[in-house]
Amino acid sequence: MTTIECVPADKKLQSLELETLKIFHNVCKKHNLKYFLIGGTLIGAVRHGGFIPWDDDIDVGMPRQDYNILLKNADKWFPQKLRLAHWRNTEQYVYNFSKLENRNTLLIEKPYQHLTKRKGGVYIDIFPFDGMPSYRITQLTWYCIVRAINRLTILMHCNTTLGVAKNYKDLGKACLGKICQSIFSDKKIHAFYDKLMQKFSFETSDFVINHSGMWGIRELFPKNLFGKLKTIDFENHEFYIVSDYDSFLSLVYGDYMKLPPLEKRVSHHDFYYKTLE
Repeated sequence: MTTIECVPADKKLQSLELETLKIFHNVCKKHNLKYFLIGGTLIGAVRHGGFIPWDDDIDVGMPRQDYNILLKNADKWFPQKLRLAHWRNTEQYVYNFSKLENRNTLLIEKPYQHLTKRKGGVYIDIFPFDGMPSYRITQLTWYCIVRAINRLTILMHCNTTLGVAKNYKDLGKACLGKICQSIFSDKKIHAFYDKLMQKFSFETSDFVINHSGMWGIRELFPKNLFGKLKTIDFENHEFYIVSDYDSFLSLVYGDYMKLPPLEKRVSHHDFYYKTLE
């Protein structure tokens, strides 16, 4: 195999994440839940046969109905060493998607290390996919509304200590965070956002979206891409992907087979972790 010049990811971290993904796959398969690799995990599977060499996380997507079933039953379906963390069951939880975390590890995300009640573990990210309107102007309008509330949920958890602001952008976030925290409660803003995301059904819509994805409106897809799934080899194990993965990836990344410039072949996450065993 050709060696790719990059800043390599932590192999131990990747191994822990892969083990969690294998358990997740088995649970979904046993209970007939649909999931599919997305983002850099899917690119890695297609382009590298596993992890992108510098990548240090795993992302999967699920249709909203399957995602909600998983949330409801996670405590009895997953082994004790794993916990499905989300805003309903986890204090100071930042995101509007879930993280399947390894309880035998501790992971702290540096941008949110001021959230002292939040103790997470090495994880895989699980994103719900929701329906969208059919017409472009309605899609853009609804996307902007939902995205604005998404930003509010993030601001609710930013560090509002004005003294730590390094620039005007940080200062602005801190001020907006203080305002948001004085008006909204953590759980209420998450619940409102969750309700907005689910306004349009995945099952009955012609278009679907990952509202919580990092690529914004580029993660809007024709629903027919999700009709059939197939498996692909990822680190010598088989996992599900959408059959037309080329269209799926091209909509988000363009030429996804082209390696990024050398300076971008680094992890984009800012955290530290340790094993507790």
